[in-house]
Amino acid sequence: MARVGRPHSIRLAHAIVAQWLHCRPQVEPGELIVGSSPYRAEGDGASMVRWSPASGIVFDAPACQRLQFEQPTQRERAALVRQYWEAWFASRRPRLPSPHRYPGDFELVGRIEALAEGDPLAWEVALEVGINGLRDKCRSYRKMNGRRENAADWYDALQVILDGISGFIEAHADAAERAADTAADVNRPALLEAASICRRVAHQPPSNFREAAQLFYFLCLLAGPCSPGRLDHLLGRYLAAELRGRTMKRTAAQAIVDSLWRKLGENGAGVVTLGGPCANAETRDDSAILAEMLLQAARQSASARPAIALRWNQDTSRKTLLAACRCATIGASANGRDRVRFLNDDPIVARIADHGQADHAVDYAACAAGRVRAAGRSGGCRRASMNAAKLLELALRDGRDPISGRQLGPETGQPADLDSFEKLDAAFRKQVDYAVDVLVRQANQASEWSRDDLPVLPRSLLTFSCIEKGQDVQCGGADCGCTSIDVGGLATVADSLTAINRLVCEGRVVTLPELVGLLDADFAGISAELRAALDGLPRCRSLDPDALAMLARVQGHIADSLKSRHTSSGTPWTLEITGGCDRYAFGGQCSATPDGRRRGSPIEDAPVCSDLASALKCARKLTPDASPGTLDLSLRIAREGLAGRTVHQRIAKIVSTWMEAGGRSVCVAVAAPEAERAAEQSTPAPELAAEVPGVAAADLNVKRRKSSRARKR
Repeated sequence: MARVGRPHSIRLAHAIVAQWLHCRPQVEPGELIVGSSPYRAEGDGASMVRWSPASGIVFDAPACQRLQFEQPTQRERAALVRQYWEAWFASRRPRLPSPHRYPGDFELVGRIEALAEGDPLAWEVALEVGINGLRDKCRSYRKMNGRRENAADWYDALQVILDGISGFIEAHADAAERAADTAADVNRPALLEAASICRRVAHQPPSNFREAAQLFYFLCLLAGPCSPGRLDHLLGRYLAAELRGRTMKRTAAQAIVDSLWRKLGENGAGVVTLGGPCANAETRDDSAILAEMLLQAARQSASARPAIALRWNQDTSRKTLLAACRCATIGASANGRDRVRFLNDDPIVARIADHGQADHAVDYAACAAGRVRAAGRSGGCRRASMNAAKLLELALRDGRDPISGRQLGPETGQPADLDSFEKLDAAFRKQVDYAVDVLVRQANQASEWSRDDLPVLPRSLLTFSCIEKGQDVQCGGADCGCTSIDVGGLATVADSLTAINRLVCEGRVVTLPELVGLLDADFAGISAELRAALDGLPRCRSLDPDALAMLARVQGHIADSLKSRHTSSGTPWTLEITGGCDRYAFGGQCSATPDGRRRGSPIEDAPVCSDLASALKCARKLTPDASPGTLDLSLRIAREGLAGRTVHQRIAKIVSTWMEAGGRSVCVAVAAPEAERAAEQSTPAPELAAEVPGVAAADLNVKRRKSSRARKR
């Protein structure tokens, strides 16, 4: 409130720093890497309005009411804060994203969200020059770009953020010194050393491995939820220099790595990416040493966070591959979260290059929801999710939703008017075009609002080109954007269109109005003859050529609709089929579908295969050239499958087989206990279960005999 009237970016920077400094850091004896999250602070006045790296400014109205009730002396102050922020949000509400038609119910078709977990950042920007070096860099580019509108204020806001970073780190040095004052004699030297390290990295670039790891972790805390990126490449040279100079023993280095891994897990870090090409052989060797130590730390950790992404290529050593597979078979998260993901370098680099990032594609890293990005070069992340099964519902009913009865899409014809498959296909395409248009407009409106009012200052410091351009990461400062649409229900739509083509257009078993009537009745009163015809139809799960061709056709419709769409900063929208959509939630919003699925049942995203050989066959039929699917194989390992000594070797063979067949990735996780119980109630839990979003979803009994036959194929 005291800075009302100053530029918005500077006021926001001061508010962010105040939140950081409100944090009360705790340093425990024995911690080699220290740091407390600044986004979990609890306080009286500071909790009313806070800044979130994922959602920007957040006004906590219940906290304001609680403060007014519990602390009468603060009532007037709380009322002023509430009045200001309610007016601020009200003045911007007309600019908040909303559908341009049918608001309220359109979430049945799709939704927009900012990715809660940010992309991997350019940590090396700070590690190479230190915080003081970043200050000098900002001053230098302010002289060059400061005459542009709002640029000088933005650079001044970055200086405030840099002062806050130094203050946050200095606060941890103070905390370590306070802990040393009361610690036992045996712990006091380690705490004082931690304080000394914090004092140095608060301003200067790191000079050794522990300092580099410590500064990196502080930056992770302040940037908010994010993926650490290529950690072996980032810190490997610091470690290798000390090991070669014999200033640090490997056991001491492993202890630092273990501490860093634990802290990253506590802070909910996303994905650590290991492997991949290096600039030269020496750099590759340096990275390999740290990758081995990081995998050892992961094996010793019971937490599923951070996850691991190993970049696979023909040069990947078998030792590293087996070490990552061992990590995949240790522990289980509460929801069966993927612990390890293997990424195929060649198709991923080509895909990123096709999206306009050719110069930086080889330096990609993994992030949330199976996505990959050029590390430190993307920003303004937004994701749209679209329910393809709902769009088919609308196409069959002239754009009207059968559940709510409201008009959600354009009028594309009553069932009686769609007397040929070509007309139905055209109606479906119109619904797709309309839904894509609404979702893209929503996302672009949200990006424009964020660009003007919610600059992401800490991440702009750690994103390539932002300082050089004088633009925030939300305003096009990054080299590329990262907006995409996830599509759910593709297999359900493909099977349904195949059913309509066979039963209505070709076989004349039932008319389209009669079929729609049965769908509205959830198949009540269906004849035995029609039920038998439905049960005998070709399905994606059976790898029927007609069904797979229809699946590729549906994917092509959506990809074509996105080709001409661009974000508010001019970057292209992309189609992602990663299994990120909630097929249960989307299925609950849909009535019965022509493939025989009942109302409220989960929708299907992809075909189902009975074994690994079938999945490989499906992958070959749906190549990246024929489909925008990402060819991702997802393995879920039942606990009893961990008993064998060779399970990690078998996983390594599956990974290599899938990659050599052109697959993009393999992700591996131990099945969560509730998933095992659910499987036991229906069918015995398979030793290895798998699903392939975008290509094949399966329960694969990958026994030794079957995997051997698959390798021969």
